Amino acid sequence: MKSQVKLFLIQLLFDKKITFFPNIDNEEFWNTLVKLSSAQIIVPAVFFKLKQRDLLDKIPNELNQYLQNIYSLNESRNKVLVDELTFIENELNINNIDFVFLKGSYLLRTIYSKNIGIRMMHDIDILIEKNQIQTAKKIFLKLNYCNNNFDYKILGSKKHIPRLVNKNKNIGIELHFKLTDRKKNFFDNENLLKNKFKSHLSLKNNLNHLILNSELNDKGALLGKIFLRSIFDFFNLNDGNHFDFDKHFYSKVFYNKLYYLKIVSAKENLNYFYLSYLLVINTKFGRIIPFLFLKILKLKFIPKKSNEYVINLKYRKKVHKTIKSYFGK
Repeated sequence: MKSQVKLFLIQLLFDKKITFFPNIDNEEFWNTLVKLSSAQIIVPAVFFKLKQRDLLDKIPNELNQYLQNIYSLNESRNKVLVDELTFIENELNINNIDFVFLKGSYLLRTIYSKNIGIRMMHDIDILIEKNQIQTAKKIFLKLNYCNNNFDYKILGSKKHIPRLVNKNKNIGIELHFKLTDRKKNFFDNENLLKNKFKSHLSLKNNLNHLILNSELNDKGALLGKIFLRSIFDFFNLNDGNHFDFDKHFYSKVFYNKLYYLKIVSAKENLNYFYLSYLLVINTKFGRIIPFLFLKILKLKFIPKKSNEYVINLKYRKKVHKTIKSYFGK
């Protein structure tokens, strides 16, 4: 059943011919669709595509109402975010801060501007010139954004400062000075902001960032995972017509996932070792390999953050919990 639902979602989201449409009373199918869509953070997009393709009358009425309610709530939330983006843009421009909006913030102001309920958002992500980032932080502190409760996940981050939150507006912001944590530079940082259009990166840089965020930052390549929201964004941002992005390992992995999902008809060459690795981790037994590997990666940050370990009780508790779970205690 799950494979049928996955195929249905792919064909629905990416404007393919739907080869199997379940009966309206197929409760198992529709429940599985909601679970998968929720896990992939694409419930509003599913509703939008069902409506766009005149298929709402073919799904259960209760499901229709549920999807419409989620879409409406997300649309209302995103309207607030869009207003905040305009406010932030004005404040940063007044203070001569060099910046661009990233990820969902960029997408809401461009390709989804006419249908802003289509994409679920988390934080507002902003790339800022590194030598201006502390100045920008002070500006946000004056705008009632404050440091969030301590989050151990940011301790190893080499791309953004700790998250800021406006509790009155229930909006979080991440101020980035780099687009990835890796030492390898996938972007021309010196010209990244110089080549921007208004408060947005160029289309090619946005496509490249979307790929790297999915495959590198979110470990899609490492774990062999498919993130449908990222692929849906890529498909719409690129208008489905051409694929102009930098060729590197992560873009090849991403592109091959498009081929695997039958969104594109050609594939990129990948080395045999990585293809074998994907085969292993997509078995139930193989999933333990990346799981243990990531645990080890988390442990390596402990000596680097010894000062935080000493002064921060929450971090100490988190480290102890991680070590205990790693050794099965």
